[in-house]
This record gives sequence, C-alpha cells and structure tokens, in this order.
Amino acid sequence: MEGNFRLDQGKRKTVDEELVALHRLLRRMEANDAPLALHSMRVAALATELAAFAGVSEWEMRRVYFGALLHDVGKLAIAGEILEKPGRLTQSEYLEIQSHPVIGARMVAAEPNLHVYEDIVRHHHERPDGTGYPDSLTANEIQFEVRMVSIADAFDAMTSTRAYRPALSAIEAIHELQAGVGTQFDATLVALFARRLQARNTSPCHLTYGVGLQSLPLLSEIPPLATVTEGHSRFPQ
Repeated sequence: MEGNFRLDQGKRKTVDEELVALHRLLRRMEANDAPLALHSMRVAALATELAAFAGVSEWEMRRVYFGALLHDVGKLAIAGEILEKPGRLTQSEYLEIQSHPVIGARMVAAEPNLHVYEDIVRHHHERPDGTGYPDSLTANEIQFEVRMVSIADAFDAMTSTRAYRPALSAIEAIHELQAGVGTQFDATLVALFARRLQARNTSPCHLTYGVGLQSLPLLSEIPPLATVTEGHSRFPQ
C-alpha cells in the first residue's frame, strides 16, 4: 500500500466512510469555530509537508494529515471565552484547556472510521521530557506522527495572532521551536522543519478551504540553536 495507493473495493469503501466522518467533524468545527477549523487545516498542511520531507510512506502521510486535521477537535467542548481569554488563565481554566486532547480523543474514538487517529489527537501536547499532557509520555513513547503534528501545531499557533498575544514572525517561531528541542520537540524533526521552510521560502501556513498558499517571510538565515526560553505569561504559575 505504500508505493501504490490504489485500493481494492472493500478498502475504498472504508476510506470513503472515513472521509465522510472526517468531513462531518470538520464541518462542525467550521460552524462552531471557524478560526479553529482553519488552524487545523494549516497544521495538517504543515505536518504533512514535514512528513513528506522526512520520507515517510503515503499511508503514514495520510495518517499525519487526518490526525492533524482532528488534533484540536476537543476544543469544541471548551468555552470560547476561555480559549481566547486575553489575560492570565485561572488554574481551573488552564486545566479545562488541558482537557481538550482527552475530550478530542473520545470524540474521535466514538467514530468507527476515525478511531485510528485517537492517539494523535490525545498525545499532540506530550513532550519528550515527560512534562506534557495528558499522559506525561517521554520521547520514545511519543509516536513519530505525533511529534510531527506537535511541531506543526506549535508553529502555526505561534505565527497566528491570538487575543492574548500578537503573532510571531516565521523566524521567531523557528527560534522557539529550536529552543524547545529535547524538552518539547523532537530535535531531528525541528531541524527538518526549518530546512524545509528555508528551502522553499514558502509554507502552507495559510491554507484554507479551496485557497492556495501564501508566502511566509524569507527564511534565508536560520541561526543555530536558540537560547530563547519558552515562558507564557498567560498560564498560571
């Protein structure tokens, strides 16, 4: 199935049913939170491009793409005023936001044709150093596809304007990814991601329904490992 992606009739039926279920959840996201739907599509485009650059199979790229599209579906259960709160979150609000991977995983698991993406949805906030959530996984426990989605998710979040902070430039976001190598992100994949953006000087960072790509700022000089600390004044200490 890797080299030639032709499917027999039974598998084609399964894929078609998978697409119907996926489309249903995406339309729900679009209806309830259009920016969330657009974020999910940009993350899917970025993660799939990284997967292709990493040389994974077509089937694995499909898994990355669909998993990335669904990664934040659990946020549909979180109040918008919490997700976009401009000030510091309370401890209870922060814990509520942290529940979205578990909620999303349950939503995906409830769809017979999408349950194979449950682990990507559940684990996209896990970190190699074990400080992520919800399961405190460490590097070797985090699946390769999940690591790619985590990088794409962080990059798009950082380069998007939010109510609680302005957008970073593409280069600033790359600096932050590099600063998180070994603790938050996979070192090899961060290097590949930076190289891919640098090689193309463009990114599917603004992919929307039926809309093409827009250029990102030139990434002609990616400096060595940054020393910028993560920090986020929005989260309770």
